[in-house]
Parts: sequence; C-alpha cells; structure tokens
Amino acid sequence: MCGRTACTLAPDEVPRACGFRDRRGQRRQPRWKDGDSSKYFPSHNVSPQSRTPVLVCSSHFGGEAQTEDRTLAAMQWGLVPSWFKGDPKGFGYKTNNARSDGMMTKGFFKGPLQKGQRCVVLADGYFEWQTGKDGKKQPYFIYFPQNKGEGGNLEKGEGGSLEDNPESGEGGDLKDNPERGEGGDLEEDSGAWQGRRLLTMAGIFDRWTPPEGGEPLYTYSVITVDAAPATAWIHHRMPAVLNGEAAVRDWLEHGRVPLNKAVELIQPQECLTFHPVSTVVNNSRNKSAECVAPVVIGQEKPTASSKMMSAWLQKGKPAKQGGGEKRPPPTPQPGLHLSPQGGGEKRPPPTPQPGFLLTSWLKRGAKEGEGDDESPAKKKKTI
Repeated sequence: MCGRTACTLAPDEVPRACGFRDRRGQRRQPRWKDGDSSKYFPSHNVSPQSRTPVLVCSSHFGGEAQTEDRTLAAMQWGLVPSWFKGDPKGFGYKTNNARSDGMMTKGFFKGPLQKGQRCVVLADGYFEWQTGKDGKKQPYFIYFPQNKGEGGNLEKGEGGSLEDNPESGEGGDLKDNPERGEGGDLEEDSGAWQGRRLLTMAGIFDRWTPPEGGEPLYTYSVITVDAAPATAWIHHRMPAVLNGEAAVRDWLEHGRVPLNKAVELIQPQECLTFHPVSTVVNNSRNKSAECVAPVVIGQEKPTASSKMMSAWLQKGKPAKQGGGEKRPPPTPQPGLHLSPQGGGEKRPPPTPQPGFLLTSWLKRGAKEGEGDDESPAKKKKTI
C-alpha cells in the first residue's frame, strides 16, 4: 500500500524538477494549471486528503489529444468519482490506493482509466511500516537512489529530475511517430535540474463537480502492486513506480498509448532504496525534516518531549522549575516514615534527594496495584 509520502520542493521548483526531453530531443518544463501552485504546500509527511503535485497530459485541460505536453496540477489524494452524489469530504480515504489487480473492474477506477485519466504522482519518496515479531512497527522511507553528487541532504527535501537514470526515449513496442508538442517552455541543456530525483508513481485521477455548481475537485489514487523482493520484507505491497522517462511518457500519453499497452508498465520495481526513520512520522501532524532523517533502529533521536521527561526524572521535579533552587522539605504525611518492621516507631524525615518523591510515588503505585486482576506473567512483563 501507499498511505504516506513526502514532497518538499517549493512550488516554483517542481516544474524544473519535472523537466523532460520530448521525442525531438528538446528539453521542456511542464506548467502549473492556473492557480494550482498556490494550492500545494510542501511537507515531509503527506497524508491522504492533502494536495500534492501530479503530472497529467495537457489534453485533459484543453490541449491536443495527441500532444506530449504536460501540465502540473495540485490534486487531492484520494479519488472521488465523478458520479458521486454525496459530500466528498473524507470519501477519498477509501480510495487513496488502487490495487492493480482490481482497477480494471472496480467502478471507482474503471471509468477514469477508460477515459485516459492517467497521471503521475510526484514525491520525494513514500513511507512504509515493517511489523516486527513483537508487533512493533518500524517506519522506512523509500525512494529512488540518487546519482552521485545529486540530491544532497534528505532532511532538506531537495527535489529531483525525471531524467536521472533515463531509459531509451523510444518506449519499446509503445513507440509512435513523434509529434510536435504544443505549449510548454523549452530550455537549454545547461538548465537541467541538478537536485534530488523525484519518485514517479502511476496514478488514476478523476474530476468531481459539486451538484450546486462551483469549482471542480480533482482527485487521484496511487496504483499499487505486489512488492518486489527488495522491499517485500518491509511490506507486501508497493506503489507502481514508473522508472525512467520512457515509462512516464507512455503512461501519460493516453492519445498515443492505448490502455491495454499502458497497463504493461504496472509492474513491481527493484529500483528503489530505503532507510529506517523515526516513529515521529507515525503522527501525520508531524511535518518536520525529522520524519525523513535516517536513524539507527533502537537509537532514535530523542524528541523534545522525551528530553523534557528525562530531565524531570533526573531532577525529581519538572524541568521548567529548573536550576539549583532549594526548597524546604515537604511536611511529612502520616505513615510515610514508619520503620520497615511496622512497629510504629517514627523517625525524623530524611532530607529529600533528587527523584525521591517521584520514586516513592511510583513504589506506592506499584504496591497498590498488586491486587489487580492481572496474571503473574503480565505483571512481570509490565514491570
């Protein structure tokens, strides 16, 4: 499956990162659909219902059916079918993925595919969780390997080019006569993007229009396949990755490449790399670069809250009370300082040591809990 991604390029960088060569060998950049650059917000932790950059053939927005020109659109993750009559809010959580083995028969996806509504979903990479024998889940960040000297620091979220590690421009059996692409910006070769290579995933999109009228809502699903052996140990499913310019072009150009040929591109890919990341990514509200930073399993970087708790435990009082400020010892409570033999002999209260009150409280809590209906095995495990 694919339920979380990262996409950190600024809106003005995305077109450069998507630069491509047309069939005449000239370099092009796609353009943003009118106003869509302001609807996309970069994030290290993207969840369904967010708007992310998606590449489509420009024919879907008024261009020629046979054109190779491309448009960038900020579409909402989670497909809402055009025929849906209810409130689309939240519907897309059911359709953030489209399984390749059912997309040709399910009504959600069959209609858009037959209309040629194929798209390429762009991301720095995606997250997947491996479930260990103990039931704990370890997140991994999965992405295209980067060429030497390109891509830089993952924590900075630098973008990438669709031309890194390019395949043959002919497209194999999908080859067709080249046609002149309308629109788009031509670049000099020296203007090629040198940043991080973006992950390109095959997707399906649809256009939903409010019954009362208004701006249409464009949404998409990421197509998933059985995982390749290289990543199957992490999770048994993976996105349908389009590796190389020829694959991207043949998936997008529905006027030139029929559906029965395009679906041959939907295969598991062994071209990805990965690294473990912190569990901070588990919470979709965490958007920082810590979500994609590599970690050593079992030695995760401490968070601000865990640092505060450690300081509290070490000092025996909240860290915010800070410093070496001395306070008088608390008034002893009845029974607190009885001798261990229980003879009732009272002793003067000892001078509190750092952590004494917290430790006493924890011991008392453990003692009081001895009567709970728990098995000895469970108690031992809890302790």
